[in-house]
Amino acid sequence: METIVAAIISAVGGLVAGILLTWLGTRLRAPNPCLAFVFQSTHAITARALGRLRRRIQITYEGTPVKSLHVCSAAFRNTGNQILTGVRLSFVVPGQGKLFRPELDVPQAVQLGKHRLRPVGDPKSFQCDLDHVLPRDRFSITFLAADTDPGEVAISVEKPPCRLKQVGRLETPAEQVREAFRTDPARFSLQLLLPLLAAAGAAAAGVLTALLGE
Repeated sequence: METIVAAIISAVGGLVAGILLTWLGTRLRAPNPCLAFVFQSTHAITARALGRLRRRIQITYEGTPVKSLHVCSAAFRNTGNQILTGVRLSFVVPGQGKLFRPELDVPQAVQLGKHRLRPVGDPKSFQCDLDHVLPRDRFSITFLAADTDPGEVAISVEKPPCRLKQVGRLETPAEQVREAFRTDPARFSLQLLLPLLAAAGAAAAGVLTALLGE
């Protein structure tokens, strides 16, 4: 009887493991075009910050009057499993907002091919065209946003069709672990060993309690 039960459990376990492995392999092979990005902004100057002085001081940028100015940065990474070709990113601000001086920053190890930033025709928007973005490649675009809340800047991918996902950080868990070890190996090792030592101590205490109880 026990042999039959063990055989049934083994067969069911093997079937479930096979289904999970097949599903995982299919997911890894399936096209998954995705760009992840982290958006950050910093106050440069605002009319409110000037207080009473704003009645005597006029804020302008390249001859254009503005009431507020923010330095914005959008860092992108291809987190999908395929090469993105002919990428076009669009940046648009609503209302009376304006976008100035977009700049593209590409790490030395990344080869994006041809790329360019171009205004659409008014200061409310601009586009970024990229020849290709390989998996795991990253780049960032910085620009100035005037007379608007930086959170209202709309970022979209016009082509090719792919998901655009805003995240807190671009590093994968494995990269976060490697960076933590590279930054401070001693602290990383201590943080890793302490839980293991605690678990080993708890296991030893349990075994000792069981032995004494006998």
